[in-house]
Amino acid sequence: AVFDGHGGRLAAQYAANHLHKNTCTAGLVPQSLEGEVVGEKLKHAEVRVSARKAIIEGFKVTDQGLLVESKEKQWVDGATAVC
Repeated sequence: AVFDGHGGRLAAQYAANHLHKNTCTAGLVPQSLEGEVVGEKLKHAEVRVSARKAIIEGFKVTDQGLLVESKEKQWVDGATAVC
């Protein structure tokens, strides 16, 4: 991913430090990437849905955390992430 800061680097650094972790912990079943969960085969569509939901949730959680930290620390910059 590429993180582009706007008006400073703090928001971009925050996103770079948190987005991947938040996405990975957002409910994506790690085994689903390999196509199996507890011995059951997953369809490709199920894997795509799981990954899509995890990515969206990861962005939401990162955004919420960034808003809290920005307010507490009075940051005025923002960021864009391209994956």
